[in-house]
Amino acid sequence: MLFAKTLEHIQQQLAQDSYVGVQLYISLKGDVLLDTALGQATPTTPMQQDTVMLWFSSGKPITAVAVAKQYERNLLDLDDKVSLFIPEFAQHNKADITIRHLLTHTGGFLREWHWQNYLNQPWQDIIKMICQAPLESNWHVGEDAGYHPASSWFVLGEIIRRVDGRDYARFVREEIFEPLGMTNCWLGILPETDILSLDLGTMYNTSRELPAPYPHAVFDSQAALEWCNPGERARGPIRELAILYECLLAQGKHAGHSFLQPDTVQTLTTAHSHSIRDKTIGQAVDWGLGFAINSPASSDYRYFGESFSPSTFGHGGYQSSLAFADPEVGLTVALLLNGTRPGRRCHEIAQSIWQELFG
Repeated sequence: MLFAKTLEHIQQQLAQDSYVGVQLYISLKGDVLLDTALGQATPTTPMQQDTVMLWFSSGKPITAVAVAKQYERNLLDLDDKVSLFIPEFAQHNKADITIRHLLTHTGGFLREWHWQNYLNQPWQDIIKMICQAPLESNWHVGEDAGYHPASSWFVLGEIIRRVDGRDYARFVREEIFEPLGMTNCWLGILPETDILSLDLGTMYNTSRELPAPYPHAVFDSQAALEWCNPGERARGPIRELAILYECLLAQGKHAGHSFLQPDTVQTLTTAHSHSIRDKTIGQAVDWGLGFAINSPASSDYRYFGESFSPSTFGHGGYQSSLAFADPEVGLTVALLLNGTRPGRRCHEIAQSIWQELFG
């Protein structure tokens, strides 16, 4: 049976309470090899392939694609300064920061904002606060790198909002999720949605002796579900996130139609910053535009592991999810664990998948 060892490993981890439920999708050159769900989505409901789960930072590439859509419409350029769209952003030495800097984590305003301090706060209050934040001390814009968990992604969303006019959550829903058939995906569930009709799963903290659901107000209240945080709050079935990666592997085509131009796909998924030691992660990371790129084999740190090609692109989400594509073999993997715990559990599963396919 294909992926028997991988599934056995997952079952062992479930038995050890490393996570409570799993969604796993694998395709090769567009052919689905595995689309499964295991364990529990909530204490009383089993995990299904279509259960709506929180992706954390695995959703960051959605915002990169949103920028790409506006770039293709000639409404912005990657090297435009942020202040061209948000004049108040320029204060406190941030005038030289460009859209490209935001997408490559080289902007330099990463530590002044954390979602836990402003949970479920109004969008405009958060934008105002980020604009008032100073540049990191001793930071050389475009030369220094440091993973921006949330701040730069709010700014990117605000640029799109000002260019387009729609709330950012609505823009993503109408311009990305719906055209790609990602119909159960959200970056802030829209107010007119019947939330009770959605198959929502629970996120657990599994770093303790027993799995513990995160507090309801943090992720599962109506306010939390509707709150748009572009860097950390995308949610949906992980199989639907794989649709985006399959589209990118197909040079921007989906269901026979052009969603992005091939040159745009290349721009998004090619490294723009090379071997700069990331001040947040503590390792040198190659960044495309919103996507992590697997570093060359000579690197001490490879985002997706040694088995995957240097052109592999994707993103992980806080201790619990990983989605990526390897263009050299045409592989797409999307994985969701509904329990957070430090370590490389997602990467271990990805490595097992590679071994069973190509080892």
